[in-house]
Amino acid sequence: MEKTSPVDSRLIAAFDHLKSGRQDAACSAFQALLDVSPGNAIAVQMLGNIAYSVGEPLKAVAYFRRALELDPSQTDVWCNLATAEFQADRFAEGFHAIDCALALSSDNARVYAIRGSAYARQKRDVEALNDFAVALRLNPLDGLSAVSYWACACRICWWTQAETVSPRVRQLVDQGAPLVPPFSLLSVMDEPRLHRTCAVNRARKFTPPHALPLRVCPNSDTRFKVAYLSADFHEHATTHLMAGVFEHHNNELIETIAVSIGPVTADAVRLRVVKAFSQFVDAHSWSDTAIAHWLIDRGVHILVDLKGHTEFARPGIVALKPAPLVVSYLGYPGTSGMPAVDYIIGDSVVTPFHHQAHFSESIVQLPNCYQCNDKSRVLPEQSHSRDVEGLPADALVFAAFNHPYKIRPDMFDAWCRILKSLPNSVLWVLCDQRQTQTFLLNHAAEQGVTADRIVFAKRVGYKEHLARHVLADLFLDTWPYCAHTTASDALWMGLPVLTLKGQSFASRVAASLLKCVGLPDLVVDSLSAYEEKAVELGRNPTSLQKLKLHLESIRFVTPLFDTAGFAKHLESAYIHMIKRWQSGALPVPFAIKGDGSVVEAADFFPPSL
Repeated sequence: MEKTSPVDSRLIAAFDHLKSGRQDAACSAFQALLDVSPGNAIAVQMLGNIAYSVGEPLKAVAYFRRALELDPSQTDVWCNLATAEFQADRFAEGFHAIDCALALSSDNARVYAIRGSAYARQKRDVEALNDFAVALRLNPLDGLSAVSYWACACRICWWTQAETVSPRVRQLVDQGAPLVPPFSLLSVMDEPRLHRTCAVNRARKFTPPHALPLRVCPNSDTRFKVAYLSADFHEHATTHLMAGVFEHHNNELIETIAVSIGPVTADAVRLRVVKAFSQFVDAHSWSDTAIAHWLIDRGVHILVDLKGHTEFARPGIVALKPAPLVVSYLGYPGTSGMPAVDYIIGDSVVTPFHHQAHFSESIVQLPNCYQCNDKSRVLPEQSHSRDVEGLPADALVFAAFNHPYKIRPDMFDAWCRILKSLPNSVLWVLCDQRQTQTFLLNHAAEQGVTADRIVFAKRVGYKEHLARHVLADLFLDTWPYCAHTTASDALWMGLPVLTLKGQSFASRVAASLLKCVGLPDLVVDSLSAYEEKAVELGRNPTSLQKLKLHLESIRFVTPLFDTAGFAKHLESAYIHMIKRWQSGALPVPFAIKGDGSVVEAADFFPPSL
């Protein structure tokens, strides 16, 4: 009988630690193995895998490079290196690693899938689609490539290609696979049940084997600490909305902390929010565990996650639950599906209590509207005329300023029918990606709408974008992922918004905004009603003008743009969360009323019901 060598024994022990979720112990065991066997490539690779899994891509890069020095013939290690380089935004280095992998194995599906993902991150969607197609040809069972192909095709409005893999995507969600990004589903399917299933599937990837020990005393009399976690503390839609709230927080009541996991910038928005916080920490290069321990060491009471399942999110931090209370707000319009998240902040429209089953968090309803807005933001004057934007001077202009990934074929078909019903109208679409423009124009032609009826707006700076809203007559919203910040921008500039309210959080935001500004008649419940309303308004310029005048008259008095009042309501919600935690009570759904009082959901829906 062969004896197990000391090296093999150490490997077995290290893998046992890893299987049990004891990553620190596994790291120590692999490192100890390297102390006695420096040339053990398996140990080096595993240390790289662990570093990558805990959010330390540069550390992982160093290990993978070391492993390749020991054995440069390993395609999988070149793939791991490329993945880590891409995660660290070192694209040139990542593409070089992919080239090395292809030189070793040109028919390896994983290589093409990794390069496709890198292209997708760079918004090089056509190149990404080509690579994902190769990956699927080489490995038809590759679920991740199927999902990635689908997401890219949706993003550039190549709907025929998206439909070829859409059934597979739905099947993966129903089977519990964690491959489908929850964010991608929001713009395609108005099915809250499926959204929750997808989020729960994804959350399992990040759930740690055990919780970290907290150090916050429930009976502390000091002001409480609220930390905001975001990658968007710079020129970004989320921070445009939140900046005023950060400034209006009551510093005598709470200590605000910003944990930035995004790029370091020097733009005016970044400089503004840095000043607004009690403490601002740049943690974009820290590991998930390091950030979690930093929050724990500072005794944070509430961690507010402003990212959810959006791009550049770090759900691994949230999953570690580095505060007694974790709250999901604003960045992601849906459930996180994460056990660590206690509450989601919404309102009676986007998160009615009878939708609680669609959320893993307890619903918190703010009065008026859940979306904050910055009352001090610019109100630019009209900077130029329609001809500068390529718009006909005397046409009826429908603005569609949502990102193209939100456009679905059935809604685009409705837009085309509206244009055909109103011959003197044009559709003004925000899109500067040439391939996407081609797909949209081709689809319009199939519906009998000529290219001169579609005008593409280029991307410009925030002030210039706000200013050009006055050139349009009506904003046509998308569905099922409707306008959020985009809608409040339009309303702020006096441009009425027509929206179709669905069942999901993402499909109801514009409805909440319109209710708050006193325009509920611009909220419809069916696509046919949407078309009828758009045509009716298009034929009645007097009605459109009245809507614009209404928005201009209430701009500085509507609760939607009352930043100080919103901050008080948000703080009332935080206080109630903390009081329940201090009493040992579990989170429950509740509503903040206009006077700051609290009504718990049991008062709306007694247990007997």
